[in-house]
Amino acid sequence: MPNPTDGSRGRLLDAAEALLQEDPDRSLSMRAVCSRAGVQLPTLYHFFESKQGLLDALVERGFARFARLLDEIPSPAATGSPAVIWDAHLAFAIEHPALFTLMSGHVRPDSPRNGDDIAESAIRRLLREEAAAGGLAVSADEAAWRLRTAATGAALAAIADPAASERFADAARDALVAAMTRSTDRSSPAASIGAHAGALQAALTGAAAEVLEPAERALLELWLARLSLPPT
Repeated sequence: MPNPTDGSRGRLLDAAEALLQEDPDRSLSMRAVCSRAGVQLPTLYHFFESKQGLLDALVERGFARFARLLDEIPSPAATGSPAVIWDAHLAFAIEHPALFTLMSGHVRPDSPRNGDDIAESAIRRLLREEAAAGGLAVSADEAAWRLRTAATGAALAAIADPAASERFADAARDALVAAMTRSTDRSSPAASIGAHAGALQAALTGAAAEVLEPAERALLELWLARLSLPPT
């Protein structure tokens, strides 16, 4: 049997998100949220303590929803995950513009955004699979940083100017992906070595690396990072 308090909390979050969506430029009123959710003001403060607490919970739920979208992405061998991760950012932002704007602006120095680690983990998992298949020209961590930074900016730009996004977003995505992935042509020895080195570097995040001492692992990762660089 569902807990009625869980339902009240969910209704408050639904109400807050709906009000933000309807008028993103207007300050969110706690009384309006309660009225939309059909609860009294003390109920809101019971769950969230403050307006900031409500916004934090809304951001966390947004990242969890985005992570579920990322979890639906198939294996990199079938799709090429960097481009699909980019597309997922834009699709989510266009479908939930007010929520995505809140999520993207909810940043404090030296402090991760609420729930951001959930989406970050999903992205890193996909990119490590891509690296293990020899598809990345940079480390999975660097690819994740480049991709999230650029895709978040492109998604916010798509919210602000959809027409320009339709014209330019695909070209920006393709340029970014080309800069951090390997060509499918592995005919040259240098390209083959780099692909295998990148795959081994990605595999070191697993349990197999436990057989190495920390200093040995650090040195091996340094060598593999150099070997995985694209040939010049």
